[in-house]
Amino acid sequence: MSPDAHFWNAESYQMAHRFVCPEVFDSTIRGVACDLRVGLDVVTIAEIANAIDRFGDRYIRRVFTVRERAYCLATNRKASAARFAARFAAKEATVKVLRPARPWFEWRAIEVQRHRSGWCEIRLHDSAAELAARQHLDTTTMALSMTHGDTRAAAVVLARADIVRPGVHRGRGTPD
Repeated sequence: MSPDAHFWNAESYQMAHRFVCPEVFDSTIRGVACDLRVGLDVVTIAEIANAIDRFGDRYIRRVFTVRERAYCLATNRKASAARFAARFAAKEATVKVLRPARPWFEWRAIEVQRHRSGWCEIRLHDSAAELAARQHLDTTTMALSMTHGDTRAAAVVLARADIVRPGVHRGRGTPD
């Protein structure tokens, strides 16, 4: 048996799913499965820099929150454009996770918050938070990774959505 065949046996497959979607394997929470959603976006830093040059503060205020603007503007122009580009890629990746029915224009409802230690996370506000709630997205465990180089910025967002099956008993007591 090859090492790969052993790794992907039924037990390891079940363990991997238990990590991602523990509710599926928890006998006290029946009727719940989950949908793992991934959003990825890559933008060119020059495009964001050009939008800032062309529209200035009007563009920045329309797309980014006060905290995002403060962080991104606290450096030189080149680094500022890269920071804005990475945050815009994170917002686009989040939209891909949210899967709205219509094109998304409420960019400030998706915020990238930077922590003192340097890691960042997604915070949803207003319409984005409402959409996430309707879709049973677990926003407390959304994961974000961002990066930028000389010419491009990228972001990946990972989120888990619980899928509740109507009429299925979810544990002890009375059915939902």
